[in-house]
Amino acid sequence: MLHDKIEGNKTIVSTVVLAFLSMNISVDYESNKKSAKKGLVISFITLALISIIVGTFTSLSEGFSTTDGILTGVIFLICGCIPFLFLFSLRERKDDDSE
Repeated sequence: MLHDKIEGNKTIVSTVVLAFLSMNISVDYESNKKSAKKGLVISFITLALISIIVGTFTSLSEGFSTTDGILTGVIFLICGCIPFLFLFSLRERKDDDSE
């Protein structure tokens, strides 16, 4: 039973590492036409709207309180910020290297 949990955790970590490496490769092949800050702002606005919608639906669901909805929305927001900030740093580094 413990072995299955460890294997599951290895799979999750491997998937996250693969996703971040894939982001690194995709940034290398992007055109420089887009501003890194503009993309970050658009991503944050979209993520905030999605977090608000998910939090609202959670709090309106039967069996969940307003606190559950706020907590769910905040968790979505925090977990979504990590990849966006990583992509932003990659794009900034790429812009600095190309200058």
